[in-house]
Amino acid sequence: MLTYYIVLRFFITFSMAFMLSHHLNISVSNASDLVENTRLISGKPDNTDLTQETLDNGMSVIVKNIPKSELITLMIYVGAGSTSEGSLMGSGLAHLAEHMIFQGAEHGSDSEMGRKIEGLGGEINAFTSYDHTAYYIVVPSASFSEALKIVTEPFLSLNFTDESFANEKGVVRKEINMRSDNPDVTIRKLLWSTAYRVHPYKHPLAGYVDLMDKLTPGDLQKFYDRNYVPENMAIVAVGAISESIRKEIKENFGRIKRRSFEPKTFIAEPIQTGQRYVKEQGHVSLTRSMLVFKAPSYNHPDAPALDVLAIVLGRGKSSRLYKKLKQEQQLVYSVSAWSHTPSGPGLWGISILSEDDKNETAIQESLNILESMKVDSITSEELKKAINRIESEHVFSLETVQGQALDLGTSWILTGNASYTEHYISEIKKVTRDDIKRVAGKYFKPEYMSIAVLSPEAAVKKRTEKKKDKNEELDIKKYVLNKGLTLLVAKDSARPIVSIRIVGLGGLMDETEKTNGVYNLMSSLLIKGTKEYTADDFADLIEIQGGKFSSYSANNSFGLSFDILNEHLNNTLNLASRMLSESIFAVEEIHKAKQQTLAAIRAREERPLQVGIMKLRKVLFENQPLGMDPLGTMQSVEDIDREDILVIHRKAVCQRNIVVSIMGDINVEKTLEMVRDHFDKLPEGKRISLIKKAFKPLPEKKEYIIRRNQSQAVILLGVRGPSFLEEDRYSMDLLAALFSGQASGVFDRLRDKLGAVYYVGGTNTFGLDAGYFMIFAGTVPGMMKDVQKGINSELERIVSEEIQPEEIKRVKNNLIGGFAREHQTLSSRAFEAALNELYGLGYSNFMHFEKRIRDLSPEKVHEASNKFLNKNNRVIVWVVPETQNNKDANIQKLSEKGINNDG
Repeated sequence: MLTYYIVLRFFITFSMAFMLSHHLNISVSNASDLVENTRLISGKPDNTDLTQETLDNGMSVIVKNIPKSELITLMIYVGAGSTSEGSLMGSGLAHLAEHMIFQGAEHGSDSEMGRKIEGLGGEINAFTSYDHTAYYIVVPSASFSEALKIVTEPFLSLNFTDESFANEKGVVRKEINMRSDNPDVTIRKLLWSTAYRVHPYKHPLAGYVDLMDKLTPGDLQKFYDRNYVPENMAIVAVGAISESIRKEIKENFGRIKRRSFEPKTFIAEPIQTGQRYVKEQGHVSLTRSMLVFKAPSYNHPDAPALDVLAIVLGRGKSSRLYKKLKQEQQLVYSVSAWSHTPSGPGLWGISILSEDDKNETAIQESLNILESMKVDSITSEELKKAINRIESEHVFSLETVQGQALDLGTSWILTGNASYTEHYISEIKKVTRDDIKRVAGKYFKPEYMSIAVLSPEAAVKKRTEKKKDKNEELDIKKYVLNKGLTLLVAKDSARPIVSIRIVGLGGLMDETEKTNGVYNLMSSLLIKGTKEYTADDFADLIEIQGGKFSSYSANNSFGLSFDILNEHLNNTLNLASRMLSESIFAVEEIHKAKQQTLAAIRAREERPLQVGIMKLRKVLFENQPLGMDPLGTMQSVEDIDREDILVIHRKAVCQRNIVVSIMGDINVEKTLEMVRDHFDKLPEGKRISLIKKAFKPLPEKKEYIIRRNQSQAVILLGVRGPSFLEEDRYSMDLLAALFSGQASGVFDRLRDKLGAVYYVGGTNTFGLDAGYFMIFAGTVPGMMKDVQKGINSELERIVSEEIQPEEIKRVKNNLIGGFAREHQTLSSRAFEAALNELYGLGYSNFMHFEKRIRDLSPEKVHEASNKFLNKNNRVIVWVVPETQNNKDANIQKLSEKGINNDG
């Protein structure tokens, strides 16, 4: 999945919040999608159907009616986050309260509540931030009334048992420990504790384990009684909200009794009078650094100018930091600037990822650029580009009901005005070049600066040096041009935006061990320059229009994506066709791309789950492309040269191998003519025929242990599965859903009852000739046997028994509701249509997902489970902590059962 841009103004607030989001997450992507929709600082929203009122008990109710929406989002905001913990500051009490809200004895555990919501085709989730906590559901409109009753009940009173309290503390403890393996979390915690000295922002949102361990049920009850009061809460509902539904919302939450509320207060952060610097070493291969300056809160008049400056300096390929540090000097692998303006004192910062020996130079060059802002300011073009980018990103963020609810709710929680965005837009548009120069001089002072660096341990560094159904409303039209290019177009005038997806057959499935990674390099270089345009030109021309673009390469395909305002369609199609047909693959750019890829491969080695996935794929598909890494290996990427890339480009980038999908506010006939004009220069070529190899039998050795310097243990259980083209894929989707989310049996067994895992789930990956099904879980060494036993027990239940009709119904609703949520945006639908057409399924195939899932019978699912999930097909991979002399008791017990050490 592609990484989308996130709003500057709330980037750190929400990214930190979602890193510590509640365990109700069904998947990691759900949380990131919600973060994506927190963009708030631009574009005037259509709030003509927006109402805001206060109930008799003091609670605010904000409703936005979208009559044609098939989904409704309800968000419950509580004005209490980690800064509300008072004398227990740093204990993570607010985060623990979020975990406990659905653990009440009267209404069952969170898995039971999740099971009910999923059974209605919905999703339930929550997150904690510094200043507030939020809970939300997204459900089909027809199911909202029933879902509303379910989600309201926990807020009437906090009911829990001592057992559930102790269990959830154990879950949070594991969560904190596991996140210590994430270097991005580590560097943020290091920075925040350095930049803030007395303000509660200095403490991690989840708290410190030793303080959290001391919390009592009484502490939780007092926190709830003090903060979860109507006057400190707001309800936000977005979707098809009829008068009867509006009345139901008010009646349900009106039952919460008014209680006294005392606003929180804390000591003000003192003025910083000297530079602060902290550096730690970790088990990482690349150095991460963050440098920040003290900044104002959200409502300060300087905040808009600081936001614009962050975009100019560190957002996008045309930004100054990107051009200077990455493109020109090749000092960094990534660099970004951001403005964090919460309700309290904020930070303006730069984040850098680089080799350790280049880090200090990168920091100094960044400071030089900041210093120049005090004298030269920015150009009129840069100012215009930043404002256009803000407007464009906001328009895209409002495509989903979740995005609109977050827009309204975040505005309310920070300002008390759900329409605050409109005011902020006007302030953004007033920003001048002189304002930029003024705030640079005011805030970018050495004594206001803090720097945090996380670098590789000496041993790590040394080793590195050695290596070096809403969719059916779409009226999609298909055209096949004279030279064979397939064009899909669909008109949707809901917003003035257009999503373009260009996909071609290829990727990993057309690579060998020798050429592994060549498609990834080729696709990344498509946007790096032609004879007429440089990479900077592409960035300038698209980003100044408020657009965004990227390239990708995956298991079965490669391509380009563009999301733009509709007025720029012709210019964008011109640039897209030039990227495809005129890329020059300059030696210098190839070198940069290879270094970037090598860094990404090394960074992947820092993530235990990714390490396990690659090992699992290698075992399941020993002689198949799916057994390789789409990025390539360190050796294969080093060995690929320009001629290798040109060969693949000539082979894959041709009209008969490409599908272009364009959806949005367009004129279909004019769009067809534009594509004909611009893409005619592409050669006709041939459609790639992927050579199928016979699968080798699975090895006798089916259990593996990989030891790493980490605190968590990860288990992955996988089997070979069906391809895209097989009907069994839908049964496997349902089986994966049985292992995913808080409603699953394995979640109930391992998380709710034993507290043995932080996350557990199932997933499918489909290729053109095969795929794989995987169950994964994160735990700690002391619980490894319990986790493996729980997964095996659930597998045996599913394989040996037909799944009960009620369970089938719940999972079907969950799959269908999840599919609807994932395909609200034009970009997702354009991409789905393009891939389905490319793979020979037909562009409309994805529109029938609901019917195919509904039509699945218990017998059909049982047949697939026996076919693919039997014991002989299973491979298990453990990624575990290194232990002294490799004699950890739990690992030793596993080894005695036949699991072999590997790595």
